[in-house]
Amino acid sequence: MAGKLMPQAHNEGRGMTAKKKRVGRPSLYSKDLAELICERILERNEDDNPRSLRDVCQDNDMPSEKTVYKWLTAHVEFATMYTRAREMRANMVADDTIEIADTEPDPQKARVRIDARKWWAGKTSPKKYGDKIQQEISTDNSLEELFKAVEGTRRVIPTQRAKAE
Repeated sequence: MAGKLMPQAHNEGRGMTAKKKRVGRPSLYSKDLAELICERILERNEDDNPRSLRDVCQDNDMPSEKTVYKWLTAHVEFATMYTRAREMRANMVADDTIEIADTEPDPQKARVRIDARKWWAGKTSPKKYGDKIQQEISTDNSLEELFKAVEGTRRVIPTQRAKAE
């Protein structure tokens, strides 16, 4: 039996009241932690770009990305704060385009950097920065002719036909 631990020997010296030290990232939701996540989204990383949720969640004192996404569906207040933080971050990125245009000496590099930020802002905040799509419908027919054409294509459902007769 040498080399094998007996269950009693394994638990000796621990006592039944000993608490296990929690290891890992925090996983319990709190309003303070939710606010901290939103604040960090508005910070800039070492490249002077606003931080992503993925980047924030890699901090040791932050929950995992998966946990944050669960919280977003479970806590309306957090979802509202997070949405507002993302909108503000999109504004930061959009504002960066002016600075890039004014300070980047290489015009090709500036164009690529600006286009990337415009695309990103358009995807994350489409109402404000997305492409506006307009539809125009034109016809040579008058409204009266169109109504007559639609009326001519009406079909009566068989059960209604029997009632009408």
